[in-house]
Amino acid sequence: MTTLYTIKSKHKKFDGRILLAFVNGELVNTEYPTGLLPEQWDWLHSHWPQKEEHIFNVASPKLEVTKIEPRSVKDKTAMFCAAYKHYRGVTYQPKKLEKANLKTVVVTSNLLDIFFQSGLSNFTIDNYIKRINQTKDAAKNGFGKKHPDYWDEDYERSLQGAELQAYWQHLKSKGLTRSMVHGGRKIWK
Repeated sequence: MTTLYTIKSKHKKFDGRILLAFVNGELVNTEYPTGLLPEQWDWLHSHWPQKEEHIFNVASPKLEVTKIEPRSVKDKTAMFCAAYKHYRGVTYQPKKLEKANLKTVVVTSNLLDIFFQSGLSNFTIDNYIKRINQTKDAAKNGFGKKHPDYWDEDYERSLQGAELQAYWQHLKSKGLTRSMVHGGRKIWK
């Protein structure tokens, strides 16, 4: 799960914001405003936590910490880059055009997790944008839903139509056959 937090100065000690990105509770990425004095950067860098659970310990009368949902292109890009670094182990350098294309696309922690766990080999922002409908579908209906490798009568009753047919095909692929038992009931064995 990817979450973003901003740290802003309440007393204008520095202009802009610091953006901290956490994935599964671990700090994976930071962005700072330009123009910080070396002593300001050293102080801030030494005070932000490596664990998300300690993020609000940074808050003070001078610093405001806020959890944000990515709505701007900059925040969406930061969230994507944090997830990329977590899942791929390296920093992602987005292109200008990729960033611009993120303007109309939803970026959430859940969608990023599904995208990066999908088994693709191309994890670019462009590919995320191209596959957003499949990713949303996987979020809604389950990604790679698997049927049990054995016959489960209750599970079978819960299915209908195409899902039921797919389950029967799956059982056949596992070598099971459908048989009639006493009373006219059908079972798989």
